[in-house]
Amino acid sequence: MTDYNSVTSELKSAYNSKAELRDRNRVQEWKKTLWSQFLRRMQAEELTSLLEIGAGTGQAARFFQDAGLAVVCTDLASEMVRLCREKGLEAHEMDFLHLDFPDGHFDGLFAQNCLLHVPKRDLTRVLQAIRRVVRPGGLLFLSVYGGQDFEGVWEDDGYEPKRFYAFYKEDELRSILELYFQILSFEVMPIEGPRFADTVLFLCTGNYFRSRFAEHYFNEQARLRNLDWQASSRGLLPSRENLGFMSRDALDRLHALGIEPPGPLRLPMDLQLADLTAATLTIAVNGIEHRPLMEARY
Repeated sequence: MTDYNSVTSELKSAYNSKAELRDRNRVQEWKKTLWSQFLRRMQAEELTSLLEIGAGTGQAARFFQDAGLAVVCTDLASEMVRLCREKGLEAHEMDFLHLDFPDGHFDGLFAQNCLLHVPKRDLTRVLQAIRRVVRPGGLLFLSVYGGQDFEGVWEDDGYEPKRFYAFYKEDELRSILELYFQILSFEVMPIEGPRFADTVLFLCTGNYFRSRFAEHYFNEQARLRNLDWQASSRGLLPSRENLGFMSRDALDRLHALGIEPPGPLRLPMDLQLADLTAATLTIAVNGIEHRPLMEARY
């Protein structure tokens, strides 16, 4: 399943089923920082109309509308469009190749972590389609997860149907974008995201099940309680025999609790001394099992 129409159809079902859950997720601070930077650039150039594609539940669009921009949202999932409208936003059910707007209609376009669902062979068509609806001299904000060369269905995804992703290495992505846009800024951000006042590091053997569950459960509880804490996790002896990014059992348990891990999952990570140094608090989930491993390494 790598053709655009099939991917789009599957994504509609996947995101419709998770719309309410995604709407409850806290917006990460580093995303708000990027929104503010783009807003200031729009304001500095006296640009007032903005199209957000792949708008999701409308969290970013509402931020821009509250700041005075005239915002229009599109998303391929009807439930996402409904949630946008409930926030007082103009929203339309459209995919990237069917943006029903006149040429040059918007001063700016905002695309946050949505173009990573476009099959690589279709990316040039999509870039041409979004360029068409932005006026000459307008601004485009585009952010995606990446840093690796990957294309396919994320087999450990907690969504049904499982979502399709296309990731690029930085140089490749930049070279593609330069064919269609003048790049004013290109930033690479670490996957760990923001820095919090305090951090807790969960350890287990493989960083595949227990510590990963603890990481995401802790972060959800911190969000609900407005605590300035952030959890991460590492493994003391990761195994190549573990298949995929994270244990299916751990994901299923998180979903049963209404918790959706943010963004694409990563592979298990081996503990480094720098991880211990950076953490405010380190917790090994099983002292009997993990103390000997810690003593052997450190």
